[in-house]
Amino acid sequence: MTDYFHHTLQTWFPDLWVQIAVCVVFLVFIAWLAQNIVQRVLIRGMRGVFGKMSLQNWDQALLESRFYNRLSQLVPLFIADLGIRILPGLSPGFSAGALRLVWLLMVFFLLLTITSALNAFVLASQEKRWAKGQALKGYVQLISLIIWSFGLIVLVAILINRSPLLLVSGLGAMSAVLLLIFKDTLLSFVASVQLTSNNMLKIGDWIEMPQAGADGFVVDMALHTVKVENWDKTVTTVPTYKLFAESFKNWSPMFESGGRRIKRSLLIDAQSVRFMPDEELEAAARMPMLASFFKELNEQADASPQPGRVTNLAVFRAYTTAYLKQHPGINTDMLMIVRTLEPRDRGVPVELYCFTRSVAWVDYEQVQGEVFDHLLAVVPELGLRLYQSPGGHDLQQIASLPSDAA
Repeated sequence: MTDYFHHTLQTWFPDLWVQIAVCVVFLVFIAWLAQNIVQRVLIRGMRGVFGKMSLQNWDQALLESRFYNRLSQLVPLFIADLGIRILPGLSPGFSAGALRLVWLLMVFFLLLTITSALNAFVLASQEKRWAKGQALKGYVQLISLIIWSFGLIVLVAILINRSPLLLVSGLGAMSAVLLLIFKDTLLSFVASVQLTSNNMLKIGDWIEMPQAGADGFVVDMALHTVKVENWDKTVTTVPTYKLFAESFKNWSPMFESGGRRIKRSLLIDAQSVRFMPDEELEAAARMPMLASFFKELNEQADASPQPGRVTNLAVFRAYTTAYLKQHPGINTDMLMIVRTLEPRDRGVPVELYCFTRSVAWVDYEQVQGEVFDHLLAVVPELGLRLYQSPGGHDLQQIASLPSDAA
């Protein structure tokens, strides 16, 4: 077949260089035509298959990752391989060198095609329920790295005209060097597997890592890095292995629990704590929030021959508990407690420990603000005072007093 082709060329074009030029032009045209035909057939054929299988997202993913382009680019290389074998007048050395160059390009574009297919898999799987929050990108990058490592061995073997097995056998002696080169990759891979398998981190989690300056939502998890979008819309890139080696706070269980914690104290001036006289108790008993408290208090008084006296601080705790129970923004199904902590030099802390129904930041702050606004207004009605360090206004009032009053 080749002899017949050469004989026909010599008959039509006696000059050798004209024969070579005609063959090159013909091969370039055939390669261009074949690439376009294969690309169109691939796109239409695969689109029809994906349409029947209701997998349109895969078709879009393959287009975005340029899979069809990469695959069709292999066709001209196969034609070039065939053309070099049938071109007339080429020396054996030149033919061997040209074929080696074509094989190098074949392997390179084959690696690009496989990488495009893996990237398409990531794009097509993003909306799948099983892939939500999974670090697919990291695993795909690792697979790509392994494939490219073997591909580079094949490329070097073609370049030096040696068997790839000889190069693979020599990798054992270079294992220490390879471990040093791929140290970060290996550490990141192990960390990525541990983070995902133990459900420690996934895309969409709110994490806080002060030592890395990260405080926001995880938007991307790759093999080597994890990207965190902070609340100020900046992006912090954290090495994957650091998230496994160092501590960080993950707020996602809080979102899943259905409540966000309020843990805040009011500092009561210790000198304002006292027993309440009967007239003040009667006035407090008329407050709707304290009806159940005084009902229980009266029952205890009837049962005990020596009823105890009631402090305004105890009444305030009872009022706060009742107020939290009736507030629509507080989750009453979760732990709720109002307690008095150890007195300090800044007063007596009364701590509120409860959970809001909404975990959204804005709603949480709104509920917390409503609770403490109300309690700050109630404190003086029960004869209590909040502790507050003297400010400029206080010092000015003291200075304005007569010397004998001071």
